[in-house]
Amino acid sequence: MSTSLLAAFVIAMSAHGGVPGDTCSDAINASLGNTPFDTSVATDSGYPVDETQCPGTYLDWGNSPDIWMRWVATSTGSASFSTCQESSYDTSMILYRGPDCNSMVQIACNGDGSGESPCQQYYSRIVFNVDSGTTYFIRLGGWNGATGSGMLRIQMGSGEGGSEGACCLGYECNISSEEICDIAGGEYQGDGSDCDGAVCEPPYGACCIWFGNCFETYEDDCWNSGGDFTQNESCESVCPAIYGACCFGPGDCYEAEKNECWGSGGEFYNGESCEVVCPTYYGACCFGPGDCYQAEENECYGNGGDFYQDEDCESACPVYSGACCYEDGYCDQVEEQECYDGNGTFYQDQDCSDVCEPVYGACCTSDFGDCQETTENECWELGGDYLGDDYPCSFDDCYYEPYAACCLSASDCQDTTQQECFDWGGKWGGSGTSCNDYSCGETGACCVNKYDCYEEYEDECNWQGGSFQGEGTTCDDYPCGSPYGACCLADGSCYEDEEHLCYDADGDFYQDTFCEEVGCAPSCPGDYNGNGQSDVEDVLHVIEGWGNPYNVEDLLLVIDDFGCGT
Repeated sequence: MSTSLLAAFVIAMSAHGGVPGDTCSDAINASLGNTPFDTSVATDSGYPVDETQCPGTYLDWGNSPDIWMRWVATSTGSASFSTCQESSYDTSMILYRGPDCNSMVQIACNGDGSGESPCQQYYSRIVFNVDSGTTYFIRLGGWNGATGSGMLRIQMGSGEGGSEGACCLGYECNISSEEICDIAGGEYQGDGSDCDGAVCEPPYGACCIWFGNCFETYEDDCWNSGGDFTQNESCESVCPAIYGACCFGPGDCYEAEKNECWGSGGEFYNGESCEVVCPTYYGACCFGPGDCYQAEENECYGNGGDFYQDEDCESACPVYSGACCYEDGYCDQVEEQECYDGNGTFYQDQDCSDVCEPVYGACCTSDFGDCQETTENECWELGGDYLGDDYPCSFDDCYYEPYAACCLSASDCQDTTQQECFDWGGKWGGSGTSCNDYSCGETGACCVNKYDCYEEYEDECNWQGGSFQGEGTTCDDYPCGSPYGACCLADGSCYEDEEHLCYDADGDFYQDTFCEEVGCAPSCPGDYNGNGQSDVEDVLHVIEGWGNPYNVEDLLLVIDDFGCGT
């Protein structure tokens, strides 16, 4: 039998007072139909078991915990005792007959029955002819001591119980008598009908999840969705939508359906208007003394202000003025917020002379020892250097020895103090000078290796072993002299002179030689083949190289110079 059929029948049979009976003397009174039981908390009652009455049915009782039921037959005929229930466990069952527990005798037993569906894999079933008015005891246990919950169904094959047939309860179908089917709220398909040929459809109606959230479906679908099912009803009749004010805060409200409001995180007021439950409040929005404007409450909080309902800015955020004392002892008459912004201490409606005692200290107003005792703020205004609160004036603390140019050599200048310059053996340039624009000496001509001349400082010249010719001298005048020798000119003439003078005349210089030793040959511009003469061979040479690299100008030069060197 289905879970839903079992549940319906348990409710219907609750009037019979079904209470688990762990012993025969406390047996549960059963009746036709279903009676629930649970052996999970039962114990073995200890009565002996005769398994020879049901060989091959896997009774295998052992020391199984058991539950007892008592049933008095209301008619004579074939009775069926069954534990068929799809969600139950592997049961074993014994049937006794007798007026009480002391005189009863075992008359039948069964481990695994058959012929019913849908059932658990292994259930128990006994069919026995009973006599009206006779008392029967049913003992319920489990295969090899198995325990669990289940349902005992007693049916009569004829008489009061009627014949069996298919019973539809929703999609599920079970074989039962018409009486039991009616009690469970099922639709009986007729005596002798079976579930294979029965077409079972579940009840259809409104499924209400919550107010306003409803859909029409079958009963099982509704239960699986967590809804409340009302058979043969529409959603409009059982789940009407509820409307009212949906409030998120003062002034933040709209009219909505209840579930929509809850889904949006609002607070729902059934049948109310937004004006009543979420009124808009106005007042002063204050950010600090004197910093205020009139605003709606949510706007004020959204901007980080403090809201004062129905207040004006003058009363909620007044502007306070007074003395503002700063850490350096300086005091000023300002508004409260301006004082706090400057990290001062504010004294409302007070005068600086009453609350702020100035703190003085040394203020160096020059680098030459000038000092005044002032407040820190006064020192800044003078452009001085404040040495600290209560610090006394001292010439030494305010005197800073100046840096100036110090010439260590003509090429080496360092900015330093006068004393340090003397310590280094330098020449002090005087206060106000700087190596950037101070000259420690001029360069001059330096003769090295007889004729070589360089322009540099004297100390650098001496370091190279040269002869310094004096500041301002240059190598242009050849103070170091010039080599002497023969100078051949282009016309073949020769004279003896200094090297630089020979080069000035475009001559070829031969150091330390005389003209008679050189034999200067004239220079022939038309000598293209380099044999020292301008002749026909040069004409042929130019024609041979005509266009690359020679041209008509080259030929004319040979003709003009023809006969040179011959």
